[in-house]
Amino acid sequence: SDLPFMHYQPDLSTGLLLLHGSAATPCNHRALGQLLLGQGFTVLAPLLAGHEDLPKLQSGAISWQDCYHSAEQALEFLSQWVERVFVVGSSFG
Repeated sequence: SDLPFMHYQPDLSTGLLLLHGSAATPCNHRALGQLLLGQGFTVLAPLLAGHEDLPKLQSGAISWQDCYHSAEQALEFLSQWVERVFVVGSSFG
């Protein structure tokens, strides 16, 4: 599914924020998220602003600032659950 996901275990103190590309959704990171959880990381893959509606995104109704803000909110959320966070992005052109 295109829904955001989080894989969390209380004993995992390092978080990875997985950010999808411009024509993608969190589903593109599901397998990677499972793999990284198995390697000892808490994983959050948010749905960036506008990516639930590709035509709206492509029309320019959603700005890069909107996407940035939603990524920033996800970072703040993940930071509440872990001691340190690394950001992983893919397909940003």
